[in-house]
Amino acid sequence: MLGFVIVSDVWCLLMILVTFSETFSVSRISVPEEHRIYLRCSSSDDVIWTHRDRRVIATKQGNYETTHNRNKYSLLDDGSLCIDELERSDSGEYRCNQQLVAEVEVLTGREFIVSAGRTLLLPCRGSNKPKQRWVHRRGGEKRELIFTWFRNGTVKRERDDPHGRFTFDHDGLQIRDLQLGDAGDYLCNKEVEAKVIIMTVQSLF
Repeated sequence: MLGFVIVSDVWCLLMILVTFSETFSVSRISVPEEHRIYLRCSSSDDVIWTHRDRRVIATKQGNYETTHNRNKYSLLDDGSLCIDELERSDSGEYRCNQQLVAEVEVLTGREFIVSAGRTLLLPCRGSNKPKQRWVHRRGGEKRELIFTWFRNGTVKRERDDPHGRFTFDHDGLQIRDLQLGDAGDYLCNKEVEAKVIIMTVQSLF
């Protein structure tokens, strides 16, 4: 499932983690710019990461590693890729050893239009409080608490989430399988982090 080189491996792991099932089905991820994500590969030995099926951005052969930009990409011991300081040009498909792993959409601003079915990652920007309280507000409706995360790692769920679509990934909110009802404002510690519009694709036939 999901659950997002000068930068250390430990620091990457403390940021958003995007994990996959054993079959490594393709994940469709939307994440704000200037954030970072972590993409996992099915191989931990020799790996070749490519972006948009053209540019080689990182390779690992045994103990030898190379990256296209050490300030942006880093490889973890298991061959996973950490992408730092996301920008619009980082959008697109990512493959590990020619296997499609993720389709990443980098969002700009604070008002996001995201397709239904995708995974949305929202950081709590600039918060140094010992907890993060996430709230969802639809239009003029009353605010609805999602969960509260405490610095000791405890998460207090504030509403029912039978399918586990709303999770905390160390530094923010992750929403899997976006649905129309997920549209609205998302607040962290009373600050609006994003205004989200969910877009559906309708068949012409």
